[in-house]
Amino acid sequence: MRTSPIRLENFVGSRGLRFSEYGAKESDANEIDVEAIERDAFARGVEKGRSDAEAERAAIALEEAATKLTAISLELNQAISLMETQRLQYLEQVLSSLLPSMATSAFPTEAAHLIERLVSEIATGGGDPCILRVRAPEDAINELSELIDDAGAAGHVGLFPDPSLATGEVEIGWDQGGASLDLNGVVSSVLAALRQEITAQNEGARDEK
Repeated sequence: MRTSPIRLENFVGSRGLRFSEYGAKESDANEIDVEAIERDAFARGVEKGRSDAEAERAAIALEEAATKLTAISLELNQAISLMETQRLQYLEQVLSSLLPSMATSAFPTEAAHLIERLVSEIATGGGDPCILRVRAPEDAINELSELIDDAGAAGHVGLFPDPSLATGEVEIGWDQGGASLDLNGVVSSVLAALRQEITAQNEGARDEK
């Protein structure tokens, strides 16, 4: 019985080559440090989380600061409004005390100046200034008469006491017209305007709250 001749091939060498190549790839895989990669990924995640948390805290702090600044600004505006209102209230108290007495003391001089001016204007216009009839409070007649004399207008004015007029009031009439002076009314108008402003500021301060 004949058998086929045995052929020996270098399987060992061939397989060894293949094993060697495989072994190189397996070695490369073994050289990858999975734990290092995981540690690095974990560290990056921690860092990103810390960065996000810090950004969130910064945003919250900024919002809180803005809220506080808004509150401070509102309180400051209210304080300024209150100071302004208090200043006006103090001014109103002072003027309420001073203006009436100032009007009383200034009345004869102001009335005399008005009469003198009217005499001059009527004379300039060709009228007869002798027709000026002046009615004034009884307690102002004497001083007013002296002032009119000093102004050289006594010959053109007739003074008549009028008990219905309060101090600070004078009525002047002539054939073509008339005029009046009411310092008390001026004082009342000034104080009324001041009180109106105080009321408006108080209402504005309440609205801001």
